[in-house]
Amino acid sequence: MSHILVRKAVKKIRLFLADRYLSLVHPGWVSTNRLRLALKPAHRRNDLQLAVQFSCWPANQMEEFLSLMKKEFPGHCEEIIGRADKHLEGQYRFLEEQPRNLKETGRDLAKQFGAPSTYLPWHYDWIHPYRWDPAKTYLKSRYEDLDGIDPKIPWELSRFGHLLTLAQGACLTERQDFLEEIARQLEDWHQNNPPGFGINWSNTMEVGMRAAHVLFAVGLAEEPLKRHPAIKERIETLMPSFVFNHALHILKNLESPTNHLLGDLSGLVILSRLYPYFEHSEHWGKLAIGELERQINVQVYPDGMDFEASTSYHRLVTEFFLYSWLIAGHAASPGYTEKLGLMLKAIDVFTKPDATIIQMGDNDSGRFLPLSPERAALDSSCLLFLGALLFPDLASRFSVKPSAAPEAFWLLGPAALKEYRITPPPHHPPSSSPLYEELPDGGIYVLKNIEKNHYLAITMPKNGQLGWGGHAHNDRLGFHLSLNGEDILVDPGTGVYLRNKALRDELRCTKSHNTLMLDNQEQNRIQNGPFRMSRDIGEIKRIQSSLKEDGSLEFCAQHDGYLRLPVPLIHRRRFKSTFGPGRAILEIQDQILDAAGKGSSVPAFWNFTLAPDIKIERQSGGIAVLKTQRGRAYEFQAQFPWEAAQGKYSPEFGVITATTRLIARATISVPSTHTFIFKEL
Repeated sequence: MSHILVRKAVKKIRLFLADRYLSLVHPGWVSTNRLRLALKPAHRRNDLQLAVQFSCWPANQMEEFLSLMKKEFPGHCEEIIGRADKHLEGQYRFLEEQPRNLKETGRDLAKQFGAPSTYLPWHYDWIHPYRWDPAKTYLKSRYEDLDGIDPKIPWELSRFGHLLTLAQGACLTERQDFLEEIARQLEDWHQNNPPGFGINWSNTMEVGMRAAHVLFAVGLAEEPLKRHPAIKERIETLMPSFVFNHALHILKNLESPTNHLLGDLSGLVILSRLYPYFEHSEHWGKLAIGELERQINVQVYPDGMDFEASTSYHRLVTEFFLYSWLIAGHAASPGYTEKLGLMLKAIDVFTKPDATIIQMGDNDSGRFLPLSPERAALDSSCLLFLGALLFPDLASRFSVKPSAAPEAFWLLGPAALKEYRITPPPHHPPSSSPLYEELPDGGIYVLKNIEKNHYLAITMPKNGQLGWGGHAHNDRLGFHLSLNGEDILVDPGTGVYLRNKALRDELRCTKSHNTLMLDNQEQNRIQNGPFRMSRDIGEIKRIQSSLKEDGSLEFCAQHDGYLRLPVPLIHRRRFKSTFGPGRAILEIQDQILDAAGKGSSVPAFWNFTLAPDIKIERQSGGIAVLKTQRGRAYEFQAQFPWEAAQGKYSPEFGVITATTRLIARATISVPSTHTFIFKEL
């Protein structure tokens, strides 16, 4: 314990000294003389005009690549150009339901706060609204203790994922105005966000992702930039200080081993590979790749599932590991690539037949190198398709055939696109029989029938981030159910983090998931702060999982989170699901076991969150008849009277849709067993 206290004290002193230095010296962007000394001797030119090196594939193949893309993916190309045009107008949608004009919003906010106007509102949460003072150091740009304010909004803007869209638009059209917009935004950001000051330097992962997106966008646009030398010069003038200060900040502020550290390291990989002109560029890359090698074993379970207890964060982490590996030229050990394959297969397991992933745990809609802005927040097509192209042996094991994803070819180039047109990745046709798959370390157990588009996922993950909670929800023994290609019973999603702390806790609590709450207590008590839970569940135990010849799954598991109650209890849940030739049936049997053997009674609360398109056609006592958007009918039976309650469903961060919940409540005796039956009519 003493060494932990010493480390905390040392860190506190270091941060205090760093803050004092920045406040007193205000160093700003690295000077030209220092940059020149930091460069390799061969690159110490007077003008420091050095092009970003797009290392994914030869830039001189751009014309051939674009011709192929326009033939193969015309809709994607049109969408890119349309989005880029919207960005010229100032139209963006970041972490909210509707787009808004950020150029107009920025001017209005500057007037409201009496602040200097910037090209885009870099320092604002424009939804609530709030302004972070850009004159404060990043260590004093607080956000966690602010109520109802969301730092993710300025972070998302300053991640510059939208520059990728502008760069793609410039490649597809050769339009100067797209390039001018890139230059204008980078110049304004550079002027108004000096290193170490303001909200946009307060989170190192954001710094890493911004560095990666800016360099990838500028590198991708290299060919059209050559035809506009004045704009090219403006951008290249910024790059040496942009790269050096971002690398320096990342190295000084590496984060704890979660997805954040992976974002830091991925930024370093791209800085080192796409701008390899500094004396220490190779060192940045080697350090980052070496640590990614280590972290893939620290943060990824043996079954390939990330340790965050979240399907969406698993996808983001896979992007960090996979794209860094690609851009580094596959510079990694066989063990690293084997783990990558397992991570991609894990995505296949929790992907429904419609190519969207289930939600388990948090979903902040984060994406790394978002090269297809039209893709829905829960769509996993790109990673599965990339996996099929890069690992053909893996592709044959995917239960869902990934559809062609255009963003994969922006990463792999024309050679991969030509090969795909001649020889698509192998894939076995879907079986008419149900398929059972599991991720026992990650806590996901799946029954699917691809031919019928039936899908059941049972969730029983460990607390994320080695037990601290992290991005986990109280969803043990919960489940997701889709039948005939339509979502029926769903996880509620995440909603938001800091901008509404009550909503944050509501959507991660036991009562919002498709499971059982006893004695009005959480499975794991939710602590103060958005990412902490108590470790009340000591053991999540699978008792049975077997797929019968008739296509039925029998699955049984339990958790001990309620052993802490005055009367210690175990919640055991049995699933019997039939996805065979006949109509789909799901039987759920909840056993409440008395661990002390004394007998008692306890309040019980069951929740089942319906997908937004599902309507209750009839409800009487313990019978509810549900109707889907396509007109299919299902009956849900309970031993207790159903209550229809208003619910919330969040398909992506910042977007909350009204839905309906079926709930049942009763004071039950202990021990006891209670059965629910869901069947297709």
